[in-house]
Amino acid sequence: MSALPIGSLLAIGLWADREPGPAGLLVAAEALRSLGAELNGVVWSAEAGVRFKLAVDVAGHFWTDLGASEVHEMLRSGRAYRVGLDLPGLGPVMLGFEGTPEEEPADRHPIRVAMESGPFGIPRELWEDEERAEAAVMRQRVLEVLQALCRALDPAYAIVGEEIDVPNPDGLVTDPHLGWTIGADGYLARRMIERPEVAGHLAVVSPLAQVVEWDTGSFFSGWFLAETPDDETYESAWGAAFLAVGEALRKG
Repeated sequence: MSALPIGSLLAIGLWADREPGPAGLLVAAEALRSLGAELNGVVWSAEAGVRFKLAVDVAGHFWTDLGASEVHEMLRSGRAYRVGLDLPGLGPVMLGFEGTPEEEPADRHPIRVAMESGPFGIPRELWEDEERAEAAVMRQRVLEVLQALCRALDPAYAIVGEEIDVPNPDGLVTDPHLGWTIGADGYLARRMIERPEVAGHLAVVSPLAQVVEWDTGSFFSGWFLAETPDDETYESAWGAAFLAVGEALRKG
């Protein structure tokens, strides 16, 4: 089995405003390990404190066989920019920093967990019984991962989708196609949901989504758990809600 996810990728991206940068990456790794994940020796490492757009653009070294203690030390010291883990039920995953349009320090980058899409890389109308069964198992496991990450990091927001890019708050505000960029599935922390400028848009989203309530916030799904019956209305309100979130976070 490959130590890296290959092919079409399903990603979870989080804006870890309360555990940003290298600290957040370490906390995320520990959250995945609490679910049985093991560091598999794959690391993209470089000098700590570098400003970058993409983690792979940082001048550094790609390791494939480091011991767990060495990887952990790189995470602790801020020298790890991407880390591979093997996660039971999902296979190899890559934990690292999401890209940003401009060069930013690590604490201005979302955190991303990428895995193989499995049946979600296939149009749903082509699923057979085998794909439907695989999707049911994968849904449960991905939600377990998302919930563990949200409990550990308390992010303001998270996004789940196939081949998605996860914007930071600046990206939420400046993206002219936000409703399409962020896909139809995501998590909002309770502190974001309760803001009046966000809640009004979520009042439109919620009846069209499957909503999973957690103690830290809520996961809204218009694709991953079930496809929304009204794509156009959902995309508009969902994008508007995240625009309001981005504006609130930029104001502090």
